[in-house]
Amino acid sequence: MSDPLDELRHLQQGIDVNPLPASEVRRRGDRMRRRNTAVAVAGGIAAIALVAVPLSIAAGGSNHSAPQPGPATTSPSATADGGTKVAWRQSIPADFPLTQGFPKTNGNDGSPVTVQKPTDVEVFMPCLGYGTQRSGPAPTADRASVTYLGESEDRREAVLAVYDDEDAAIAAMQAVEDDIAGCPSQTHQGTTYLFDAVPSDYGDQSFTWIARVRQGGELSSELTVVQNVRVGNAIHALSYYGAGGAAQQVIDYTRQLMATDSAPVLSDLCIFAANPCAEPPQGATTIPADFPILDGYPEDSQSESGSFGRSGPDTGQPVIRLEACGTKSPAPEATATLTGGWTNPEDFRTRQLVTFATPDAAAAWVRSLTGLWADCPEEQTSDGYTTVRSVLEGEEHATLVTQYRRQGGFTPGLRVDTLVQRGNAVLLSETYNEGGAGQHPDQEVNVQVDKGLSSVQGIVDAMCLYTDRGC
Repeated sequence: MSDPLDELRHLQQGIDVNPLPASEVRRRGDRMRRRNTAVAVAGGIAAIALVAVPLSIAAGGSNHSAPQPGPATTSPSATADGGTKVAWRQSIPADFPLTQGFPKTNGNDGSPVTVQKPTDVEVFMPCLGYGTQRSGPAPTADRASVTYLGESEDRREAVLAVYDDEDAAIAAMQAVEDDIAGCPSQTHQGTTYLFDAVPSDYGDQSFTWIARVRQGGELSSELTVVQNVRVGNAIHALSYYGAGGAAQQVIDYTRQLMATDSAPVLSDLCIFAANPCAEPPQGATTIPADFPILDGYPEDSQSESGSFGRSGPDTGQPVIRLEACGTKSPAPEATATLTGGWTNPEDFRTRQLVTFATPDAAAAWVRSLTGLWADCPEEQTSDGYTTVRSVLEGEEHATLVTQYRRQGGFTPGLRVDTLVQRGNAVLLSETYNEGGAGQHPDQEVNVQVDKGLSSVQGIVDAMCLYTDRGC
């Protein structure tokens, strides 16, 4: 697997053109027939500005159907190939990783990308989502969705739909294939939409289709790709929309990107198979006695006196609460903490590992901290200083930066709080020193941010305990 810290250092969210290794794509592969491995993308395509979109291509006229959750967890119905009755799962687990592969926050407003359940988003929306050529939406036992909104021409959407049994899910897949075949093109308000099926071979059954736009006799730069994958009685529909072009090269790249992004979710669909795999295991909630919370800190002998140096490890400290503009971060319901530190004159460092019952709870705590900083970018102090706060967010980490300004210039004092989440655990690493007042304060911040990430390399590696894959 790739070095987690290398991935965390990408502060700008963007398209990851590195597909998952085959071992990741095939996780639990002995329980479900999935023949895809993400393919590396040829050089040069990475610069294409692809973005993501909804399953509906045009607004208006769509026939949304409310979810119909069933009271039972499983439902015995259609038989498997062996002729035995199958107890088909009827609900989506609360911790199902539907957001995997999506950015953590929306590009348009910075709000978190979350799962909507129940949801009124339909599983399939071909043929512009309306008209006699389109089949009516099939009833589902349970349904959840995720939507990402970018800054412009940028949207992704995923829907996970659970049907009563495998036969119902197969029929739903067949319906969308029939719809696409029945409306190869459709004109709406002077714009022609072209629908095409493309080869697809994922899960037990899959169907991928694309939609392009023709205006004035020429193809526009808009492109939608929808990947539908069925495993057992569940269908995962993933839609990407962008305005980076509609040439074949762009289509191929988008499909490869979708295969990479969706691989972890498709792997976990095996819980809906006729012979289901075990549900993804929860990460540990306790912290081992030998967890390396002090890893990388200087030894006590390197401090200036006996009153300085290392502190901890300490399992009795409450969760650190940050404060900005008179507001403290909420005290989360953590399952365990481990705290350690290092002090020296003008050099203060603290780390705390916090574990939670679920990854969602861990993510919520991270959001509360980044939101606190984002909501208070500047704060005046009684002694004439201005506290300046900023947030740098990466794929699986966030950095909270605090600087101090007076009379138009930055003064000594630079604090960097590094937050790294892995599974149901979060590492908070704080550093404070007298930097930040040089001729190039931005460069000093960047150096300190990079040091903050590099210094916790060993700890982030050890946090594999708290991921569903383990170490």
